[in-house]
Amino acid sequence: MDEWTLDPKMRNTFLMIYGTIVYLVVVVALLIILNSELSGTGKIIVINQVIKIDITTLFALSLLPLLAIYLMIWGYGLKLKMPGLELEYYPIEKVMKAPSIISEDKTAKEAEEIMEKEKTDFLNILDRNGLFQGIFTKADAHKARVKGKMRDRVKNLMTGREKVIHALEREDLKSIMEKIGRTKHSRLPVLDKNNRLMGIVDSVDINDLLSKVLR
Repeated sequence: MDEWTLDPKMRNTFLMIYGTIVYLVVVVALLIILNSELSGTGKIIVINQVIKIDITTLFALSLLPLLAIYLMIWGYGLKLKMPGLELEYYPIEKVMKAPSIISEDKTAKEAEEIMEKEKTDFLNILDRNGLFQGIFTKADAHKARVKGKMRDRVKNLMTGREKVIHALEREDLKSIMEKIGRTKHSRLPVLDKNNRLMGIVDSVDINDLLSKVLR
C-alpha cells in the first residue's frame, strides 16, 4: 500500500514510529561508542569531578525530548519539520464538539424551535439509521415561513449532503482551516467513513487551540 494514500492520522502514526526507531538507534549507537571510550569501569561519566552519570541514566535522559514530542502531539498537536520530512498533526478531537441534530422527518417549525432552544443557526439532519443527510439553517426556516411551508418536513427543505462542505473524522486541522477559508463557512460537520456524524468543528475553537499551541 502506498503510504501517502493513507489518511493523515494513520500516515503520521507511521512517520512517528519510524522517527522513534531512527532516534533510538542513533542514541544507542552514540552511547555504545561513548561507553567503549570511557576509562575505568566504562560505566560512569564524570563531569567537573562532581556530577556522575551512568550510561543507563544518560539513556533515560535522552528519551526526554522524545517523550516531550509525544506529549505535545497527544495534548495539543505538533508541527515538526526536518530535512525531507514535514510531520503535521493537530487532533481534531481537541476542537470537535457535540452537534445539534434533528430527524429528517421533523417539520420546519420543529426545526426552528430546536434552533431557538439550542441557540444555534443550523441543524444537522439525520435519517432513521442515524446517517448524515444534510443541514437545515435559519435561512432555510425563513424561506419556509415566507412560502408557507413550516409544516413541511426538513428533508424536503434542507441542503443535501452532496452540497454540504464537511470535515472527515481523521482530517488534520490545517486541511479543515483551508476549507473554512475557501468556503467562508465558520462551522463544518465532521463525518466518519460511514457517513455518520461525529461532531462539528468551529473556526473560533480552532483559532483558540492554535493560539495555545503557538503561545
